[in-house]
Amino acid sequence: MSKECIEEFAKSSVECLYDYDIIGISKKKAIESVVSEIDSLLKLNDEKTLKRRHAHFKIPDIQINDYEENFYNLNNTQTVLAGIRHLNGSKDLPFVHLMLGFNPVSADIETLKEFASKQFYKFSPKFLTVWIKPSLELDFSKYQAIKSRLYMVGSTSNIRKMETPSNYGKVTLEKITTEFDFNWYSNAYEEFHRLNPELKNWVSITDREDINRCISDELIYRVLIDGVLAGIIGAQNDPLLGEPSVYMTELLLLSRYKGQGLAVALQRKFIDQLPKQYKYVWGTIDAKNLPSLKTSQRVGRLPIRSEYFINLD
Repeated sequence: MSKECIEEFAKSSVECLYDYDIIGISKKKAIESVVSEIDSLLKLNDEKTLKRRHAHFKIPDIQINDYEENFYNLNNTQTVLAGIRHLNGSKDLPFVHLMLGFNPVSADIETLKEFASKQFYKFSPKFLTVWIKPSLELDFSKYQAIKSRLYMVGSTSNIRKMETPSNYGKVTLEKITTEFDFNWYSNAYEEFHRLNPELKNWVSITDREDINRCISDELIYRVLIDGVLAGIIGAQNDPLLGEPSVYMTELLLLSRYKGQGLAVALQRKFIDQLPKQYKYVWGTIDAKNLPSLKTSQRVGRLPIRSEYFINLD
């Protein structure tokens, strides 16, 4: 597809993907970001990447080009960018990733299911995944669909104007510049998963590479409650829709400090201490992680993008 056609696809796709207007981001910047996202998906068609995926999964009757990302016309007005994925890298859990170039209605879900099943039949996909903006309010009730993740976004300037949360004064943030106690961190996550086993497969520990990036970006802190180590909060310098922003990488609070409104207070203190060039704070939160969702909303963040997994069986 030509550069011009990709830009046209992005102009249509952005109206499906993001409620960008509710956080004050321009349509022009949102489109530019979607073009960049498309470019990233098409980079999966690099020959080395295709060969590596083919050699890794070794699925019978699958050819190298079956792993390509391609544009498909569902009809005269509806186009999608689609490709195969494998959940958690398992060849037994194939699914179809779709980027829509149109605003769907509920009736289009069946069309998308039929397309995904037929186009990628060699893989016998278990489900498809699609990102849409929350304001579309599609009816997924008939389709064994699960809301997976949400983009939760807040304007730092608007959040700073909000009333200071309770227990704000109890929280102290101590910047981590070099040493990071990964053993303490791992033990804290083990405790969290022991107390919340239903979240073990959905809320995972942040890997060392991402933690190190937070340190490099000078955006990670030890959380002290009344002077006692109680958790970690960290982020990365990661633009959102073309605007300077931080991506929330980690917010961990030990279990004995939960239920006191402290998660809201520490996130607000973190935002208050951010350098002024960052316009937005954002992150992806699993829909099953209700405490984190509620915390982000109380801080002043809003959902602008939702991911759904739709069963194909």
